[in-house]
Amino acid sequence: QALECGSAIFRLRDGSQKCKMEVRFEHRIVPGELNLPRDLDEDTGVELSSVGVFLSPEEQQRVCREAEKECSICSEDFVPEQSMPPTRSTTNKIPSWAACQAMPHFQKVHEVDDDGDVVMEVQAQQAPAPSMPSSAARGSREGPVFRLQCGHVYHTECLKKWFEQRASCPLCLKGFGKVIGNQPRNGSFQWYVDTNMQLPGHMNAKNTIVIQFDFPPGTDDDGRGYPGRREKGYLPCNCQGILQLELFKVAFQRRVMFGLGTSMASGKYKPTFNIHIKTKSRGGATQHGYPDPDYFQRSLDELKSMGISIADLR
Repeated sequence: QALECGSAIFRLRDGSQKCKMEVRFEHRIVPGELNLPRDLDEDTGVELSSVGVFLSPEEQQRVCREAEKECSICSEDFVPEQSMPPTRSTTNKIPSWAACQAMPHFQKVHEVDDDGDVVMEVQAQQAPAPSMPSSAARGSREGPVFRLQCGHVYHTECLKKWFEQRASCPLCLKGFGKVIGNQPRNGSFQWYVDTNMQLPGHMNAKNTIVIQFDFPPGTDDDGRGYPGRREKGYLPCNCQGILQLELFKVAFQRRVMFGLGTSMASGKYKPTFNIHIKTKSRGGATQHGYPDPDYFQRSLDELKSMGISIADLR
């Protein structure tokens, strides 16, 4: 996030010198458009070797001695006693509570603004997971017991079955896959540059990126109808604005840029903002316009709450 905000640096070990890190983009923005459902990005598959390590027999024994003895998904021992082999299979069993419980794809909404749009609660940043060698460094051959990057250990087959339903740790809920929202499946996102507009508070940006979202009337995944919605927004044509544009594209394709909810103002069930945009070019923060010096950081926080960061750009 420091890199996204322009405050990341390299420093020598003795602290005597430092060098600022920068993100640079091609300044020329080509007008473009994303259309749903054609451009949906809903591939939620997780490759185990990218989110943890397979444990060797020695490590499995150590886990049983020092931490836990059984997989919390199937409640079977990691290393069953030789004289008492397990009576139940550890390959396909997932308890009924795990298979039936509601597993939301995104955070609960805790607030709605005057326009009936979602105001997401940004959780405190979690402490980094314990550092561990990658599967490639330790050998990628699959084993019966697997440790996720969060440190929790499960049977490999149990975890594969679990990830078919929810790409997160069963215990701490740390996510290991894409967050997919409930934004309407049909819609468009367009952008272009207005060379005759300059946003207050961004005097270094001579042009403005204009963005527009358009959702026709439709029905959600459960068959509930909603009216259409069209919104135009503005971003400065500088490094910050270009970065936001690219992250907004990812959010739109994963159906988290907007959600579907009941407007507090109108009482209607309709598309609502998950990630807020500036719908006016002027008027300040209270009028959803510029200048607003904190908007870039708030936007990154909202994107992060939806599982989107600079690491998702390719």
